[in-house]
Amino acid sequence: MNKNPLVLYSSKYGHTKKYAELIAQRLNVKANNIEDTDLEKLSDVDVIIYGSSLYAGNINKSKEISKLIEKELIIFTVGLANPKNTDYEEVVNRNFSTKDKEKIKFFHLMGGIDYTKMSLKHKMMMWVMINILIRKQLKENPTPDLISLKESYGKSLEVFDNKNLEELIKYVEDTL
Repeated sequence: MNKNPLVLYSSKYGHTKKYAELIAQRLNVKANNIEDTDLEKLSDVDVIIYGSSLYAGNINKSKEISKLIEKELIIFTVGLANPKNTDYEEVVNRNFSTKDKEKIKFFHLMGGIDYTKMSLKHKMMMWVMINILIRKQLKENPTPDLISLKESYGKSLEVFDNKNLEELIKYVEDTL
């Protein structure tokens, strides 16, 4: 390893943290919660691997991460949508400038949802998404992902799979 990597994450319900810890374990480094990390004291870090859960298309702490653009940035998002069937361009465009996103490598992973652990705000967001957005999309184009999301409303859905990390790990190992 010629470069010094750091794994950072922002996780509400644990899926992103779990992925971050698996990445860190594979790379023999620590995974740190971004809330507990002084981003101005990372002079010895060359590569930052940052994971964030996706809520309403937002990548948590994207503005703070953008300030680290002089470092090599690898960002992974964790959500419910199947990355093989999802175009994340709008999410990336909403969270990063054109200049910044050209320097960042993005990966998108599936996590899970457990309504018993969700905050009221997130439950309300899901209700709106399911009852307004998804219902309309289901009428126009009923994909397996949309059907699964609607059927899982109010229940637990676990789509976390550490096999999802293989492409990201290979990219990081090749980078280091």
